[in-house]
Amino acid sequence: MPDAVPKEATEAQPEPVIAPAEEVGPSRRRRGIDLRRLARLAIALSLVAAVLGGIGSGAFAARHHLAVWMPSTRGVFVALGAGVKPSEISAAITGWRVAEGGAVHVGYRVANPTALSLPMPEICVEGRAEEGVTAFRRCFPPDVDKLEPEQAKDAEFLVLDPAGAVREIELRKAPPPR
Repeated sequence: MPDAVPKEATEAQPEPVIAPAEEVGPSRRRRGIDLRRLARLAIALSLVAAVLGGIGSGAFAARHHLAVWMPSTRGVFVALGAGVKPSEISAAITGWRVAEGGAVHVGYRVANPTALSLPMPEICVEGRAEEGVTAFRRCFPPDVDKLEPEQAKDAEFLVLDPAGAVREIELRKAPPPR
C-alpha cells in the first residue's frame, strides 16, 4: 500500500466575511431586534387601539339606546360611572282631590324620559277605600301611538265616588298595545 499522500487543496477556501463597520459594533440586529418588524407591530397596535377606542366611544355615545336594546349593558355603564336614561315611559299621579258632588278629581302625567320614541302604554288608575277595597278602576287607552323622547302629557279626569270613601289613588301602566 502506498503511503497516502496528502492532496493539496486545489479549491480556494472562502474568505471569512467581515461585516461592514456599522454592523460590527453591538448592532440592533445582532441583539435580536428587527426595527422594521417593531415598527409594523407598533402601527398594528395603534390601529387596534384606534378601532377599539372608536367602538368604545360609539358605545358610550349610544349608551341610552344600548341600555334599551340590550338591558344587560345598563349595569356595565352604571358601573363605569356613566349615567343611563331610563328605558321606559314613566307615569305618575300629579294630584287628586274630592270634588263637589262626591266625585274624585285626578290628575296624572305620562313622560318619556328615554332617548327613544316609545309606544304609549295604557294608563289605569285605581281608587281604594280605607279598608283597601277598590272604589273605582279606570283605564285610559293611549291617545297617541308613540311618545317622543323628552315629551310629556298631562291629563285629568273626574270619577264619581258615591260612597265618598276613596283614600288612596294608584296609577299603573299596562303594557303598550301591539
